[in-house]
Amino acid sequence: MATERNLIQEVLSLIQQLEQERQQHQQRIDEIDSALSQVRGGKPVAASAAAKAVVRSAPAKAAVSPPAGSGGNTMTLRERMTMATSKQPLSVREVVEAVIKAGHKFKSADPIKSVGSYLYGPEGKKHFKRANGKFSPLGGSAPVSTNGVTGKPAKAKKRTMSAEARRKISAAVTARWAKQKAGKK
Repeated sequence: MATERNLIQEVLSLIQQLEQERQQHQQRIDEIDSALSQVRGGKPVAASAAAKAVVRSAPAKAAVSPPAGSGGNTMTLRERMTMATSKQPLSVREVVEAVIKAGHKFKSADPIKSVGSYLYGPEGKKHFKRANGKFSPLGGSAPVSTNGVTGKPAKAKKRTMSAEARRKISAAVTARWAKQKAGKK
């Protein structure tokens, strides 16, 4: 039993070492891609099919990695745009600059087109208002939780009913039940 546990721990340790090594290689590949993209006039270099397959097949790390398909982003693009535009209305270009400065990584070769199509599209119109070519969040503020960490809106305050209103409702329900009961006899 002890040897099985040791074997399992050894395998897990090897997997972790391989993941770290893969991450180091991927960082180096990203640096090379960035350098090549600058030399080629800002056009991104397509990653090789083998590199994409390795990235897809790597197991996800629990509670450390951002959600799958997020491109390494811990917040959604909409959350970042809402935070960026909550201080003052921004144009599409200014939104892109602010979102990139906040650490968002785009998968798109042209982030301005991505952000513009979102903001001018039906989903963007649900969450942002436009005035004079500048956007701001509907509702006026960024979604920030009470602890300021999650980036999600805090829950709305519960409405409470007065004692008088409760008494009136209770009396009305009791009267209705009494009427129904009298009508059945």
